[in-house]
Amino acid sequence: MVRVTKYTSKEMRDYFNLTETEICLCVDNKNALHELGYRHLGIREVVKRLCRYVGPFLVLDDNEVLLDRIVSEALNNFEDKYQSMGLDYAYKCFVETVLLWLPEVTQYRVYIDFNNDEAKFWDFFEKDMLSMFIKTQRGTLIVEKMKFETTMPKPYLGMLLAHKVLSRNDLVFINLPSVGFSRVVDFDCHLEGV
Repeated sequence: MVRVTKYTSKEMRDYFNLTETEICLCVDNKNALHELGYRHLGIREVVKRLCRYVGPFLVLDDNEVLLDRIVSEALNNFEDKYQSMGLDYAYKCFVETVLLWLPEVTQYRVYIDFNNDEAKFWDFFEKDMLSMFIKTQRGTLIVEKMKFETTMPKPYLGMLLAHKVLSRNDLVFINLPSVGFSRVVDFDCHLEGV
């Protein structure tokens, strides 16, 4: 079954007129971001890129906004691990949670309908949702929740989309070496030789 939601030009303009401090998150996530975003600087940047990439228009079957679910799950994982495992491990869990949820965007067909004459589709591999809106000042945004069938495992799909919301530095936390390095540098291994 395909679930269709329509948004007006005004709703789209309201979204892309938001400032960085008015990120399109629910109140609980805004509060959690305010609290936890200072513990690791990467959290705010990832959430900002996630807002640009996903936007507030993708709604899950339980009527929660996908963006809010991803941020909530990632911040909860960060907070759970922060006290017991430390900052780096907590941020690693935050990044892994974002990666785990990213493939959900493939379950939506998003396009702007211009009075049934033409449509502009969002290619989730190519650009973020905000980029599509900035060039469009008219039309109706249509979001269809549907099954995206692929034989590719979700973790692979998450890695294909990772560059949309994660920086190269964020990927080091999931053991992807920095540019020019053959492995992730582990500070503990350097201390053992001392």
